[in-house]
Amino acid sequence: MRLSISQITTVSQSFADDLDAYRAAGADAIGIWEMKLADDSLERFRASGLAAAAASPAVPSILPLPLMDGPADPGERV
Repeated sequence: MRLSISQITTVSQSFADDLDAYRAAGADAIGIWEMKLADDSLERFRASGLAAAAASPAVPSILPLPLMDGPADPGERV
């Protein structure tokens, strides 16, 4: 069995911290959230040895979400 962890579970940590923590926890993959990416994230991800399990865009829903930024208009969110 392979294990992945979504970055939304550690929303206050950085992408780099997530990579280190998930690898240390024995995860095989990471669910990446665009809102956590930095300029060096691709290089760090490749060096981590983790696979990508999923990718969530910066605006993850067509409808507004109370705890996530984004335009109010659904058309703009798409």
